[in-house]
Amino acid sequence: MKTLLTHSPFAIAVLLLAFLSLPLQGFAQDNSDNQEKIKSMQAVFFAEQLQLTPKEAQDFWPLYSNYRDEIKNINQQMRGIESDGSLSPEQKLAKKNQLEEQKLSISKKYQEQFKKVLPVAKVAQIDRVEREFKMWILSQVKQRP
Repeated sequence: MKTLLTHSPFAIAVLLLAFLSLPLQGFAQDNSDNQEKIKSMQAVFFAEQLQLTPKEAQDFWPLYSNYRDEIKNINQQMRGIESDGSLSPEQKLAKKNQLEEQKLSISKKYQEQFKKVLPVAKVAQIDRVEREFKMWILSQVKQRP
């Protein structure tokens, strides 16, 4: 977050304005408008943390969006396993392992695609930046009155 504050006052201003326009309830609701605001904040955060050029950002975001959609689908399937009463515990474990392997396969596939549009050093930072963004969002929610 240090580079966000020191290198781009405009980026931090956009980020803060977008966040301040979110009502606290928006995090609990699946409101597409609030989701778009969070995506905007994420774009600024990633651009700053990964130091994306405009061309890199233009090529990266469609790939990243597809990647997150595929991972989200796997995560939803994993949550569904727990509530599936037709599966034995052994079958649930096997299905979870299969889905974890699919998740790893998706990650590897997209790493290769990301390397076509970003330098390897930036690709290696994507997971860290994702975690930092999630922690930052959570810290902002906790600080709200």
